[in-house]
Amino acid sequence: LLGIVWDVTISGNNAYLLAGLEAGLRIVDLTNMATPQVVGSLRLPQPGLGLTVVGGYAYIADWAAGLRVIDVSTPAQPREVGAYITGGTVRDVVVQGRYAYLADSEGALVVVDITDPSAPVGVSTLSLGDPVVDVTVVGHYAYVATGRTGLRIVDVTNPTQLFEVGGLTTPGHIEAVAVADEVAYLVDSKAGLLIVDVHVAAQPIVLTTLGTP
Repeated sequence: LLGIVWDVTISGNNAYLLAGLEAGLRIVDLTNMATPQVVGSLRLPQPGLGLTVVGGYAYIADWAAGLRVIDVSTPAQPREVGAYITGGTVRDVVVQGRYAYLADSEGALVVVDITDPSAPVGVSTLSLGDPVVDVTVVGHYAYVATGRTGLRIVDVTNPTQLFEVGGLTTPGHIEAVAVADEVAYLVDSKAGLLIVDVHVAAQPIVLTTLGTP
């Protein structure tokens, strides 16, 4: 039914999935966990790779089709209300406050003002050289997973004026990053899971490496 599922997020009683080449966005009602039901769906211009749901809207990283903004306030009738094209290929999206942060695999972190979801406006772009594949934002910092250059830490205190403050080169390619309690968890193509102390953003320190079997 769904094919390959690229990403999933939970909001309320619903799961939001990005599925298959043609399946697009699927909304699944989880009220009865034993019998989850697909209650809504929407085709996307490209195979979506990442999404987040905030305030009745799904923000989707839709590859070459950029950022797509979907009104999901009525789960049975999702509808696209806005879009922002970066000119590259968007791999991931995270929302904090009035801004969406986009991981662009052409090598940039892109910030978009989504105050009006129907008319997203780009406010800044920071070129990082290598493909940006994942991003998470915690507090004043964006933690960015790039290709050969590993983890990059960007100050987003003023989202219109981004600047890099620190980084960590890893053995392989960083494919994903998550941050909690000033600790970053990095998925590395060669080293496996890296656990990194980032309480001093300018000097991230590897605490533990859990290698692949």
